[in-house]
Amino acid sequence: MRVRVKLHAALRKHLKADQWDGFDVELREGATVGDVIAQLGIPPKHAGMLVSGDEYLEVTSVLQDGQELNVFPPMAGGTSDGIRARGALTQRLGGGGVDHGSTDERIARCRRERWRTNR
Repeated sequence: MRVRVKLHAALRKHLKADQWDGFDVELREGATVGDVIAQLGIPPKHAGMLVSGDEYLEVTSVLQDGQELNVFPPMAGGTSDGIRARGALTQRLGGGGVDHGSTDERIARCRRERWRTNR
């Protein structure tokens, strides 16, 4: 099967000049995102955010023929596990069935409260 891969930001150092707009990788059926990362020689900690279409993927996600995989490095100041960390933060700031505003609004509120207490 074939998967289209696009590397972004600092991960582009793993690309050849003709691969900047993406390239196809030949994989066995049932291959995972982790298989692609290993095949490309990218250290797992450097693949911080894995996206296909509008869906976030895990290293263990099984890929489909013709799927496009976008690989981003960890964001500055974040963790290589940023998606799960953001989910945990959402729960700490009031997840559940009640709408407490967007995650970004909750993060800003938390920072304001911390700033007031640490002055």
